[in-house]
Amino acid sequence: MNHWQRILSPLVSSSPWLIATDVVAAGGGIAKELHTLGAQECFIVGGSMGTGSVPETPFINLGLSSTSMMGGIRAAEKALDALEPEVVAQVDAWDPERKARVFRPFFSKGQAVAGRATFGARPQAWQDLEDKTRIDALWAEAGVPHAPARIVGTSRAEVLKAWKELDQGQGVVLSGDSKLGFNGGASYVRWLREPEDLDQALPMFQADCDQLRLMPFIEGIPCSIHGFVVPGQIASFVPCEMLVFRVPGTGRFSYASAGTTWSPAPEDAQAMRTLAKHVGRHLNAHLGYRGAFTIDGVMSAQGFLPTELNPRVGAAMYPLFSGLDMPITLLHYAAIEGAELDWRLEELEALVLQAPPRMGRGGLMVSVPQEEQRSWFLGNQAQGFEELPEDQATWSVSLGPSPMGGYLRMLTLPGKVEVGPSLAPQMAPLIAHLDATLGLQIGPLTPARPMR
Repeated sequence: MNHWQRILSPLVSSSPWLIATDVVAAGGGIAKELHTLGAQECFIVGGSMGTGSVPETPFINLGLSSTSMMGGIRAAEKALDALEPEVVAQVDAWDPERKARVFRPFFSKGQAVAGRATFGARPQAWQDLEDKTRIDALWAEAGVPHAPARIVGTSRAEVLKAWKELDQGQGVVLSGDSKLGFNGGASYVRWLREPEDLDQALPMFQADCDQLRLMPFIEGIPCSIHGFVVPGQIASFVPCEMLVFRVPGTGRFSYASAGTTWSPAPEDAQAMRTLAKHVGRHLNAHLGYRGAFTIDGVMSAQGFLPTELNPRVGAAMYPLFSGLDMPITLLHYAAIEGAELDWRLEELEALVLQAPPRMGRGGLMVSVPQEEQRSWFLGNQAQGFEELPEDQATWSVSLGPSPMGGYLRMLTLPGKVEVGPSLAPQMAPLIAHLDATLGLQIGPLTPARPMR
């Protein structure tokens, strides 16, 4: 065990764990990590099976389905918040003394499950930071430079007025509030180039949101910087690329997870790390915030411009800590719980900065139903992509079920992708190839354009 595994082990080994998550397959990986840290027993309740290995841990699959990523997440959260009596009875049979603690996903509101408390549930004030219509107030309080923005209602007149004030020639980006709870994966974000684009976008916002945030569209690489803060200590890591594609002709963005092979200029990376530490100290001093956090933004021609803050573990933290045996989500939850641990955040920071793992981790929901999982390896060839043995391939690809139909996962193999350039332009042809050969109905996707 490394230092961080050792300090978490007494917390983890003191009780059984109920893993309540949207995807059963993901729960299997969580169970393995908990068992490594000494967990007595684990039991999984998941909204759907998902893509991945069938867990060895006992589980219940609620068999939920949805037409969208956010729909699947919300359906699972709602079901887990109020489990059916027969499911509660199965959990009680596994944990008759009700000693289990609950592990829920990072986006969860953290309510109890089957009468058992969630470990690392965030206070509401911390959850509120994720609302995209609130972030500009935080930037102002913390003195963080950012692009101009306006907060408006959902009427066409209000949106058009703010649009005229903000448009710098490439239209505006609309982001919805968190009226319905957590939203991610660019589900409530639209790029509008012409006022007529409102006809398609506005009905969704009016149905699900009370307020909108408008900002000018900024060309550049979507990226993020991650930090971790506890009283008296703070760490920031390395910039990561967010794999966010444009869907031509729609104004929609297609979020495909994140990677760590992209590297900005050293001065830009240092500026992002400095910003993360500044914001982390502000969060801790003014809100008592503890744990991981992520600042998302765009690496523009003017440098990094932050657009939102996620008070939780961000998607890029998983590839960032891959191969380091780092239980980052559990560390985050322990910080929220106020555990007094030997955090050694400077040492953790140095570990990542010395040799950050370099990998791309792409993932896309697809609407075409997948009944079983398939996996294979692909290599870049002059004539396109070809299935190859693992040692000759560039990509590991898997396709399996999801609540809305299927899930496509694309991982770069170690040392096979150049460190430095944006990964999205390299992944776009792979997605197009898989779409064409597998009939996934993804459609065209366009990567962002580097500006620095």
